Amino acid sequence: MTLSQSEQLLVIDTALDLLMSDRDLFVVKNDFTPNKINAKQSDNFQKNCSLLEQPVDLCWTSRKGFSVGVVFYGPDRDMPIRDSFPTSSGTNTFIARFNLSGIHAQIAKAGQTLSVESIQKALTEQNTFSSWLFWPQYPHVQNIPIMHDDYGSAYELWMQLSDSSGGYVGFPDREAVGGVRAVYKGSNRTKNTGEVIYRFLVTFGGKSDNYHLIEYDGELYLLDYMYDTVPLTHENYTEIHASCSKAMPRKTCR
Repeated sequence: MTLSQSEQLLVIDTALDLLMSDRDLFVVKNDFTPNKINAKQSDNFQKNCSLLEQPVDLCWTSRKGFSVGVVFYGPDRDMPIRDSFPTSSGTNTFIARFNLSGIHAQIAKAGQTLSVESIQKALTEQNTFSSWLFWPQYPHVQNIPIMHDDYGSAYELWMQLSDSSGGYVGFPDREAVGGVRAVYKGSNRTKNTGEVIYRFLVTFGGKSDNYHLIEYDGELYLLDYMYDTVPLTHENYTEIHASCSKAMPRKTCR
């Protein structure tokens, strides 16, 4: 299915409006990416920019320090899509792509006409027209498959389990490194892959947030409360990682 130029603009403008109003867009995930993209708590938007020499319709910097972009492409749109990226570049970048013809096809299959409402519905629900074009340390598997559940409800699940036995073993350990204090809250194994995830309440700068360490292939990786990898460029990355590592139960300390 093809779209006229005005229809393409309607789809793209609707998608960008959703992102800039803190809405999630569904993205088909691979083993190392989330199943959605959003720009929550971001206001540094730039339209028609470029990330890693890939033209994108919108880009921004997330509150965790990632460079993020979205690109819409199709047979009737002059938008090049890179076939590959240098493996050493852009380790702090996410780019999601959306097929305009696929969006139109999904809307038509639902018996709807192209409108702001039908476009919003298609973009925010499960679909097959989206995918990740680039993710941190592409194409290497440095970002580990953490959870195979819906990321939107993952944090809720953690909170429910943390208040019961639920497989967690909690200790009131507190460790401070460079003004960053971590309190170990428990651990659990993922259902599908069996990796151990350790949960911490981390306090620094007068604020508290939940962080996780996942043990994978002999290394400990730092994740935020949404199970996204914390970028190495995070201003407190070293202190948070060290504080959480020190707060782990002694039998699992490295």
